Amino acid sequence: MMYANVDGEEKVLPTPKQKGHCPLCGSQVLSKCGSVVAWHWAHQNMKDCDSWAENESEWHLGWKLGIEKKYTEVGFTDSSGERHRADISFPLIGHSDDAPVEHRLTIELQHSSIPVEEIKQREAFYKHLVWVLDARDFYISKRYSLKEGLYRFRWYYPRRTFVEAQPKRLYLDRGEGKMLYVTGLSSLSTGTYFNGGELSVEKFWEVQHKNRRVLNITPRSAIKPTVKPGENLRSHFDAMFPELAARA
Repeated sequence: MMYANVDGEEKVLPTPKQKGHCPLCGSQVLSKCGSVVAWHWAHQNMKDCDSWAENESEWHLGWKLGIEKKYTEVGFTDSSGERHRADISFPLIGHSDDAPVEHRLTIELQHSSIPVEEIKQREAFYKHLVWVLDARDFYISKRYSLKEGLYRFRWYYPRRTFVEAQPKRLYLDRGEGKMLYVTGLSSLSTGTYFNGGELSVEKFWEVQHKNRRVLNITPRSAIKPTVKPGENLRSHFDAMFPELAARA
């Protein structure tokens, strides 16, 4: 994870040879600051914390470092005591920063493959979930145009668990500020295909800002799909949509 609580200060980045405490479970964590793996905090024992946690990569950090701390690595505990840490989570328009998970738009950054059941469990836990996959090395080809801005793609060697799970909101981070949003994901005898479109990082955040408002009206609304490092999202949103910010 990227942040730990250290000597009474919340959400501190790791530096060499430091000790801290996990903001979610409270257990001790150690800084891991080598020359190969991305700097991060590591639990000595994960059994009482987030069972969905995966190792941090430079890709994860590239997304999270550009966002205000209070919207990254946000912890939630349900009525059964199950707890998880969302990579990125914003309150829906009209709700406070400490809003519960059902009143938030959550973004999960997924670098590695995970089981189908875990995908479904995360969707159920986070309520309004957007998936962003690290697709910089994916082999995807554009087949033909369906209409303006919408294309048919073929996904070679796909993440089959995501094909089977059919998440509601799926985006592929192609790197260099380019993304794809995915709809109609299907596996046929000739390969795996999806309908979707290309969009910039800026357009992605424009869509998410609008959906923070729409989701507060109807959870059935569709979202279409990374975050641009170095930007304060709240000010970014408000600068792009001053009329919405004034009404929020």
